[in-house]
Amino acid sequence: MTGALASAHTATPWFIAFVENYWWLLLLFGGGILEWIGETFNCGLSALVEWSEIRHERKLELARARAAAEPPPSPATLPAAPCRHRNVVSVRDRTETVVAWLCKGCDARLPADFSVYEEDL
Repeated sequence: MTGALASAHTATPWFIAFVENYWWLLLLFGGGILEWIGETFNCGLSALVEWSEIRHERKLELARARAAAEPPPSPATLPAAPCRHRNVVSVRDRTETVVAWLCKGCDARLPADFSVYEEDL
């Protein structure tokens, strides 16, 4: 009885027994099997890379088509450039003192201490 238990306990798994008995098959076909596995993974990986490149190109084409379909913005819808207040006129009171400055370009009222260049007057 102890012999039966010992032999059952020392039984080798099926894959080890296969390798021990058919090692010559692994030598003959092992390289081909590894090559097939490598080609399979390479085909799958290259297909994923190609698919992502095609998807990227389609996104670029869609963006170009959308940009071409949109009309260019009209000058009325563009925000106005900030005025540099170069074309100003002095605003004076009854005593002829400068109270403020008025910009003719943007109709902004500027304070009296606003510095004006001589060539702008």
